[in-house]
Amino acid sequence: ADKLLALPLSMVDPQTPVRYRDMWDIPWLISRNASLNVELVWKKVADYGVANFEFALTQARSRLLEEAQSKRFQDQMSRFINPTIYSSTLANTHFASYIHNTIDPLFQQLQTRYDYESFTP
Repeated sequence: ADKLLALPLSMVDPQTPVRYRDMWDIPWLISRNASLNVELVWKKVADYGVANFEFALTQARSRLLEEAQSKRFQDQMSRFINPTIYSSTLANTHFASYIHNTIDPLFQQLQTRYDYESFTP
């Protein structure tokens, strides 16, 4: 839930560093059978007092593919992963689409099932 909160918030302001590690981790978690708990994410939004999360999701969805294709993403992730994994993931031209196609539906579910008022303390 924290990664699904932090990643969109990092994509609102172009001057804020994108949480590329979260962009990497979310598909990895999904590949390990993690699932989206919409209610938990929205409870965290309310707990943290985040006022612009719906806007952040919209911004993140519009920037996600571009960021997944960026040299910044590749450069940051190359510091964390070994060359073998790099060559089978980030060096693959389809990997950015995989990132986008894994994360965007999660963001879409969060937007579709948005009901902030029911999670306000």
